[in-house]
Amino acid sequence: MKIDPNRPPELPLDEIHEQLEKAVEKLKIPRVKHPARSAWNHLKKAWVLHPIDSEMSLFRAITAEEEAATALIRALQEQRYPNANLLKSHAHPHKAAIWPFITAFADKLTEKNIPLPHVALRVEGDPRIELSMDIGGPSGLDTPLWGTPDEPFNWSMWSDYTGEMKPHDFSVELAALASRNGAKSISAYISEEANQRNRILYASDKGIPAAFFADSLLIGRRMRVTVLLTLTIAVMQTWKHQIGFVQCLDALLRAIDRFSGEAVEISPIDTEVEHISMTEQPDGSMRAALITPRAKT
Repeated sequence: MKIDPNRPPELPLDEIHEQLEKAVEKLKIPRVKHPARSAWNHLKKAWVLHPIDSEMSLFRAITAEEEAATALIRALQEQRYPNANLLKSHAHPHKAAIWPFITAFADKLTEKNIPLPHVALRVEGDPRIELSMDIGGPSGLDTPLWGTPDEPFNWSMWSDYTGEMKPHDFSVELAALASRNGAKSISAYISEEANQRNRILYASDKGIPAAFFADSLLIGRRMRVTVLLTLTIAVMQTWKHQIGFVQCLDALLRAIDRFSGEAVEISPIDTEVEHISMTEQPDGSMRAALITPRAKT
């Protein structure tokens, strides 16, 4: 493999990645902290290995995402989210299911004309995430309207697909994601994703495995790890059960056939908002700070 002389010798990291690394080091629970640290370690080694051993580079990149998913699963369990114990951090399909679900979530935001949220990370003291969303588009406004909940995912999505308004389960988005990738179901797609590592490691009847890919793949995995670890910090920063995480965990478990019981009760946020404050931003847009109570569980 010809090496680009201008290729950085180490994995390129922006300020947000460096700040996230610092935040990870401040996590207090070892079973959450160490897989998060391991994710960065695998990513950095994947970058160094790529020019000399692309198969092991890809294997480490996949493992980096799995370690980040492990940190998120364990964070949900440490904070005792409803039914989080049904996810197994050592099960490859469970870890492989996390990113497709995040993709389905992002697809729903796109459908509703909601831009991806702005995320701010504070590393002074205990690490903390603040999330702001421009909800002006769905509200029919010409100017941005920024909404900032008291905790980053203390908000929910509701649906009327099946008649009565109820928490959205993302099944439509997950099915569309599977179809786009040539899979018959989301379970089949996740199973295929989880098997990537084996296809890299072991020979088949067709011969010895080989991997050819651009550095952009590793940058893509860096993005996935960044998102997963940001969510991990968001879970760990408060004892509250943020209703968005409650909703998404319930939907994820149903998608991978880990849970089929009664849905976790989620209170409509519009009936229980304790406080809304509006402030004008320097660019003329408005910011709404939504202060909400703990979700019912």
